[in-house]
Amino acid sequence: RSSLSFIKLPKCLVENECFIELSMDAKLLYAFFLDRVSLSIKNGWIDNQGRVFIYYSIKKFARI
Repeated sequence: RSSLSFIKLPKCLVENECFIELSMDAKLLYAFFLDRVSLSIKNGWIDNQGRVFIYYSIKKFARI
């Protein structure tokens, strides 16, 4: 049995005119960042000013 996982891409990035010039690669990268933010919040990686830390290597993002 294979397990599927998904990332969320906000519709506004595809439908809103102000993002029309943004490449699909940039939109996909944003979706990956959004996914990492959710994981960081779940793990409590938030500083005392409410900023969320994302841990992901540049090499991993370069493979996207």
